[in-house]
Amino acid sequence: MTKPTPFIFPYYQCIFFCCYFQKFAFQYFRKAYAIICVLYLVLGVFDMTKWNVYLTKGEYEPWWFFEEWETSIQADFTFSEKEAAFAKYQELAEGLLRNYPNHQTKKDCLLAAWNEEEVEYCEDCEDDIQTFHGLILFFNGEVYQPTSEEKETIFKNVLTFA
Repeated sequence: MTKPTPFIFPYYQCIFFCCYFQKFAFQYFRKAYAIICVLYLVLGVFDMTKWNVYLTKGEYEPWWFFEEWETSIQADFTFSEKEAAFAKYQELAEGLLRNYPNHQTKKDCLLAAWNEEEVEYCEDCEDDIQTFHGLILFFNGEVYQPTSEEKETIFKNVLTFA
């Protein structure tokens, strides 16, 4: 008597199934990718703008972008919408203006605030160094330059110290 052979799924059927599935998946995802591209390009659904509001603390004003200036960043707030970034900038600017008696701005949205009594001793220079608190607004990796209208509305309180 012969032993019955176990059922083995034919190899060629497995290959056929995998190829059919890959073809189906490729067609499906290709269509989805095309739809995403259309939404991105035509409708602007995926807005790739990036706004950053940086709060800094260091021995120099925030407009001196020395090497490794990023180490002075105390807080980083990232936004995709201009209005949200401006609101956060205003909130932080009001706090700095309220808490520190001395202020100065450069490039319209780089704010430095300090208190004459807040100093740190520098061993290398054997002297006290002023501590500055800064506020920086970046748009897509660069310092933002506000429009004339924005200067008169959003940055009005900050620019009084320019």
